[in-house]
Amino acid sequence: MATADAEIDRANRLPRLDRFVDALTSTGFLGIVIAAVTWPIFSIAPGSGPDASWQAGLYLAHSEGLRFGTEFVFTYGPLGFLQVPVLYEQGLWVLAFLFQLSTHIAVVIVLLWAARRALPLSLAAIACYVLLVIGGLQAAAVLLAFAVCFVALGEAPPRWGLQRVVVFGGGTFAALELLVKANYGVAILGLVTLTVLGLPARRRNLPLLAITTIGAFVVCWAASGQAIADIPAFFSHSEQIVSGYSAAMATDIVAQPWERVAAVLAVAALIAGAAIAARPDPPARRLASVAIVAFFSFMAFKQGFVRQGLGNTPEFFVLAAAAGIVVSSRLPLRWGRAAALGLVAPLTALALVVLPSPSIWQSLKPAAHVEYLREDLDALASADVRTRTIAEARHGLRSSYGLPQAIRAALGDRPVHIDPWEISVAWAYGLNWHPLPVIQSYSAYTPQLDRLNARALSGPDAPAMILRRRGAVSGSIGSIDERFPGWESPAAMRAMLCHYRAIRTSARWQLLERAGSRCGPTTPIGVVRATTDEWIRIPPPPPRSVLFARVAGLGVTGLETARNLLYRARDRTVAFPGQGAWRLVPATTGDGLILRAARGADLPRPFGLAPDSSALRFQIAGRGSHPISVRFFAQTVR
Repeated sequence: MATADAEIDRANRLPRLDRFVDALTSTGFLGIVIAAVTWPIFSIAPGSGPDASWQAGLYLAHSEGLRFGTEFVFTYGPLGFLQVPVLYEQGLWVLAFLFQLSTHIAVVIVLLWAARRALPLSLAAIACYVLLVIGGLQAAAVLLAFAVCFVALGEAPPRWGLQRVVVFGGGTFAALELLVKANYGVAILGLVTLTVLGLPARRRNLPLLAITTIGAFVVCWAASGQAIADIPAFFSHSEQIVSGYSAAMATDIVAQPWERVAAVLAVAALIAGAAIAARPDPPARRLASVAIVAFFSFMAFKQGFVRQGLGNTPEFFVLAAAAGIVVSSRLPLRWGRAAALGLVAPLTALALVVLPSPSIWQSLKPAAHVEYLREDLDALASADVRTRTIAEARHGLRSSYGLPQAIRAALGDRPVHIDPWEISVAWAYGLNWHPLPVIQSYSAYTPQLDRLNARALSGPDAPAMILRRRGAVSGSIGSIDERFPGWESPAAMRAMLCHYRAIRTSARWQLLERAGSRCGPTTPIGVVRATTDEWIRIPPPPPRSVLFARVAGLGVTGLETARNLLYRARDRTVAFPGQGAWRLVPATTGDGLILRAARGADLPRPFGLAPDSSALRFQIAGRGSHPISVRFFAQTVR
């Protein structure tokens, strides 16, 4: 009798044990575990530099009540702070952290679900872990949208109303991301639209998608405190930021030529895999499957190779490997297993190879990721921790900046713009930040954006003060990518010279005060028709004047337009005798480049805007001699 009772107890326990094991090995539970041990290694403490400063700007924009599209123009929109959970402001940081947490968990669960359809559980978990610990995966939202869209086009997608998820969820998600980061929103909207075109009932679903996207965008825009009337300007200026990026911001930070070859081969393999996976499907779904893989690969390639090096290139290979897992999930099991291993293993290895070496081992250790998650959760749970983090960051930044007391006293509480980018100083010292519309000068890389900043400096709502910081570039304030500092947003630089005067100058800082119009009329000096690679003599400026030039022939035209669309434009440089070469922004060379200044006409050293050279030479990499024209002008300055 006792033996029979024991058998019954064991029989009752087995289903409970099975359910327990099933719960531990479920995609949801394992996804949360993997999300914890792959949490991004990203400090929530505010810092300094170009990236930290635009992050500060996203938070300050809300506290200053700035209008996006008219008073604030950047790659990120009014919800851009959600992409960068840094503790500049407590309430907004909590929202950003929760957004990052939910996105990260969702990406891990969807990726693990796809991996389990192609690989055994142990290999699927390992693949997801290794991929997600390699880098921060900035484009996690785009990867999430791609995975859901590709699965939705499969022959037997999971039964949870995935078409409704694509139409209503995808439209809402795209609208939200348009307000976070413009190019991510465009990518998600493109993926969702292609998916809807491939699914049944497209004539009904396309209008529903449009209505959902527009409605969600307007609701989120208004909820973020923005005026409906500013929406056209937001889209117009965001288009300028996105379209001008490839020509202006292209550079090789840390790069090897083989990386591009490997990336092209990876894209070809993904597209081929999508074509094979979609072979049994109806034509519309087959075409849509290949199209979204090609579109996703293109967007990932642009993100990884316009600015090649550091974190951008490893992220491309991570995204490509993740896409390989998603594509493999729709292949027959034997093929899918081979495809997943054949794509994921080499792409993961490539991502590790191109990852900056000091961070490889730190990234691969789960303890480091768990520690960062623990610190973030401590900050989420305790207002005291958040307050202490903010106070320590402010103290550290003030010590680093060393803003002289005389400049701080002269500033007072008057509205101030920070040039060229160090917005973090406004947060650190609690300044009354009143930026130009394009908040960092290096981003005003189209004539329209340059003129927008120039008009802001000469208009009635111009900031009362401009605080400038001299960076690492010898002889002037710093600029990124080895550009000449005085030519960043050249029309705005001339407007600054004409409407502001220096009242305090130290070794690292200069304070300008609005002074009305200081410039007289513009006088043509002459035209030089020459070619690139040819030295051009610069005439001396008249007394009490600056000499500037409008250069034609350096823009992106002809076949290079296609190259710029698919990859990036060729490098443009300018050289001065004995000064080396500086990179150029092609689109703004016609906006008036300050070349020489008479005594007392330029801003005080070491913050002058003119290179003050007697000659210059322009070059376009890989193009040889090309005709250009240089029109010289003089303008008096009081």
